Amino acid sequence: MRPAVDQDYNEASRMIDFKLNMYFFGTAAPPFEVTRDNVLIDAEILEDVGLSDDSPLTNITVNTLSFSLWNMDAMFSPTNSASPFYNRILQGVVIDAFICTLGETEWINLGRFYLADWRVADNYARIDALCYDRTYLFVSDPEVPNLRVVEQNTLAYLQELMRELPFESQTLTPTPFLFPLETRRDSLNTLLNAKIFSSNCRRDGVIEIGRLPFTETYRVITDNDQIKDITLPQQFIMQYDDASIQYYRPELITGQSIFTMSDIRVLENYTIQDAVFSPSPVRYIESVNLNGRFHPEFVLNNASAIRFSGQIFNTGDDTIDFNMMGTIVDMPTFEIHGEGRCLKVENEFIQTALSAAAYRRYLSTYVRTKMQTIELNTRGNPLITLGSTIQVVSERYGLDFRGIVVINKMRYDGGLSAHLTLLNVLAIGGA
Repeated sequence: MRPAVDQDYNEASRMIDFKLNMYFFGTAAPPFEVTRDNVLIDAEILEDVGLSDDSPLTNITVNTLSFSLWNMDAMFSPTNSASPFYNRILQGVVIDAFICTLGETEWINLGRFYLADWRVADNYARIDALCYDRTYLFVSDPEVPNLRVVEQNTLAYLQELMRELPFESQTLTPTPFLFPLETRRDSLNTLLNAKIFSSNCRRDGVIEIGRLPFTETYRVITDNDQIKDITLPQQFIMQYDDASIQYYRPELITGQSIFTMSDIRVLENYTIQDAVFSPSPVRYIESVNLNGRFHPEFVLNNASAIRFSGQIFNTGDDTIDFNMMGTIVDMPTFEIHGEGRCLKVENEFIQTALSAAAYRRYLSTYVRTKMQTIELNTRGNPLITLGSTIQVVSERYGLDFRGIVVINKMRYDGGLSAHLTLLNVLAIGGA
């Protein structure tokens, strides 16, 4: 067996094999292997950088694996106590996907996924399942990040956001002030958009962060090897002539009242839990003033840029007034205007006139590009990955187009096909 090359998937006579390794008993135990030779009906993998419909900017998104299985002898019915997988079909079960050309090439790893939904269909004859890659841990987290204000060190802020998720990032330029927004996802999307970065969970499980293209990989596809048909979408964004950017010039303001409470009855202690600063974000807590007859004291348990927790201790029954003072990050807004009909973008992490001007130039290039994306139905080549560059040469469509893969949807049903969306390199300042 040898590593696959493009020609293996361009051959007219190719035969494709696909398998799922399902770790119902944990990854330390041997997996249950699923192929078309036993119970696999079909499978589909969607890889997506999250390109917006009305913007050249991307949002962190989740790659998915969906598949159908024959439910022979109800072996995959979760309520079947006679099944070898009884009490093992649970959310979070690890499933690895692989593909190869039959009998010729090594298996290509298509990624590790985690079971999210498992449904019995067709009167128990079939199972339909949906799985997500590890980015789902990030996207589904509803909590406000417990982060302090970070000055200049953009990588440190990113590391705090990513926490348990392995990632690799291109060089991040400094940002004057970074702070948590409503959720981890909001915070990361705002940061990446400010840097004109995209993200994707690679097939090796590492989250890749940077500007497109992610790799220098380049290939040509034609009517004779991969192209089935081509669609040229009419994007909403094409109605714009230019771009306008609302940005911020943050500054520290000291001596601000950031949290107050009045008439708090405190016997021995009183807990303040996840109280929200107003205004925020807060760079420093300067002081806490307590008015009471028994000299109450306050102990801070933890604090982020937008909330805090702590306890008031007292030696008697009393009514107390609480006032916390601090230094806040004030965020006055400014705008760089474009000409004509403008795409308007606001971003809290664009914080200098220089970066705002560069941002406007990027967006202006995009909105003035006549063909920002194209969509192709192809025979499918699993060696094509997100963020790689493809030259589409089609005599049938009279098209010579160089684009970056931003969506790759592969479908296997005994044969292989794929739907690709390519972002025009000219739209992002490429050549």
